Amino acid sequence: MPFATCLDEQVNRRHHLNNTMKIKNLLGIQVLRGIAALLVVMFHAVIAARDYHWNVTDLEETGLFGQVGVDIFFAISGFVMVLTTYDKAPGWTSTRKFIADRLVRIVPLYWILTSAMGGLLVCAPHLFNSQHLTTNRLASSFFFPYQEPDVAHAYPLVYVGWTLSCEMMFYAVFALVLLWHRRLTVPLVIAFFGGVSVLSYFWPPKTFILQFFTNRIILEFVFGCVAGWVYTCGVRIPRRYPLLILIVAITLLLATIPAGISLPQRWIFWGIPAALLVAGTALLESPQSRLKTFGLAAVGNASYSIYLVQVFTLPAIARALDKVDASRLFSGFFVCAILVAGTAVGGQILYLCVEKPINRFARKRLEVRLAARDPRPRVALHADPRQADTAGIR
Repeated sequence: MPFATCLDEQVNRRHHLNNTMKIKNLLGIQVLRGIAALLVVMFHAVIAARDYHWNVTDLEETGLFGQVGVDIFFAISGFVMVLTTYDKAPGWTSTRKFIADRLVRIVPLYWILTSAMGGLLVCAPHLFNSQHLTTNRLASSFFFPYQEPDVAHAYPLVYVGWTLSCEMMFYAVFALVLLWHRRLTVPLVIAFFGGVSVLSYFWPPKTFILQFFTNRIILEFVFGCVAGWVYTCGVRIPRRYPLLILIVAITLLLATIPAGISLPQRWIFWGIPAALLVAGTALLESPQSRLKTFGLAAVGNASYSIYLVQVFTLPAIARALDKVDASRLFSGFFVCAILVAGTAVGGQILYLCVEKPINRFARKRLEVRLAARDPRPRVALHADPRQADTAGIR
């Protein structure tokens, strides 16, 4: 379908899509976000259990597979950015609102937890086996990755925050693209990140920060954008085809469990199936469907909190279990289950008590500022409070 034709389809379906997002809020995507968060926690839970000398040999392959949660998050981010901006007028106003919305969504909770981690590493470093405070790690917490000496990676104080650096890179490019006509949004995103990937392949960058931001895992955002473009185009396909897409995506992902995926390969073997998973989930849903989420939509709402809080909960719970099970009678599976469940509960508490109130306050302040700049009547950002939960990674 040509992009111009797609634009016409978007205009014709604007009212329908707006109603769909308000009523259904794409619960399937929320479920995916919840699953993605739990997968990443599972990956780190296996590492934590192993570090405390529980036997997790049978869980090694499954634990490594948990990394795919990051790839699913990236694909969801690309999808949601297209979905939430497809009807925005081009220009600086849309770009400014997009940047402000993203900063409000990502930064406050992340920097609160970063400050907490920094305080703990200064006052009680013995609580963390492998965490330590360095200038480079602190600098990396501001979304500009700095490599630790003699280490191949640069982790911020909240170590999962390396993915937020990738998110911010994507958001910066996407915000600039919004300056042009919306029919160019996805083509320009594809052209930029595709061009960067090709250039970095033939002329590998020398500096670490350029190596980080040109890693081909960034293409997973592009795959999500393409999925979002297909969805907003209103492609009408029989219900059985989205289900088939889901089956193919899940099969491709599960097939990688025995092999394991190295970083240069994951954008293919995990990134493409992750985008198919997102596309199939969104296309499968309809305004008339009654999706049963079995509580995973609530986990999806809190996925950002769960994703970040694991750097605190996993070592805390592991240390507590270490004292309870000094003889190591607990199975590795049981320990990992406790670690994942405890982190999910901790993330829900953090979401309800910290993230949600802060986001509500910050959004109100943002709306006041935008209204002061532009006195014309406007629809409040994410007028439906549930819709705000679909607007990020996270």
